Amino acid sequence: MSILDQQADAPHTEPEHEAPPSSLIIRPWWDPDLAVAGFDPRSAYVERYWLGVLGPSVVFLLRRLSRGLEEHPSGFQITLADTSRAIGLGGGLGRQAPINRTIDRACMFNTMRRGSPTELQVRAHLPQLNQRQLARLPLAVRSAHERWLSEQQAAGVRHLEPIRLPSSAATGNPSPPPRAA
Repeated sequence: MSILDQQADAPHTEPEHEAPPSSLIIRPWWDPDLAVAGFDPRSAYVERYWLGVLGPSVVFLLRRLSRGLEEHPSGFQITLADTSRAIGLGGGLGRQAPINRTIDRACMFNTMRRGSPTELQVRAHLPQLNQRQLARLPLAVRSAHERWLSEQQAAGVRHLEPIRLPSSAATGNPSPPPRAA
């Protein structure tokens, strides 16, 4: 009997995956360094420069959840179907539903992270784009970013230097975001 035959006969041992939750608790993800030098998710910087990296659904979700955290600083609960409909993604809740893919993408770019299966932590501020992210944007947007950065530096405004990525992120396989303590 070959290894493939043995594997085919072996019982399926992967854990059963639970359905995605229908609601989430939203909590702030506070980073003191980004509070000084980062950008509110509702800022012009995020719209002009992060939009091309994150995509419109992530930016709309970030803005909506940031507004909610401004109104409820310790956190609040959302229903995924209502939130999804409110930002134009429909009401589907399956694993591959647009709202769940949007949350996964936000987590992939470290703008949100899961504190638990039913808790989502949202960054209060986003960093300046890193060099790899800037390189993915159209030349006109990169040029506008460079002009903007020069103007900010001339005005004495302090922002983060472009982030240097760890080697795992440079390969396209970013490390998972850290879990909340």
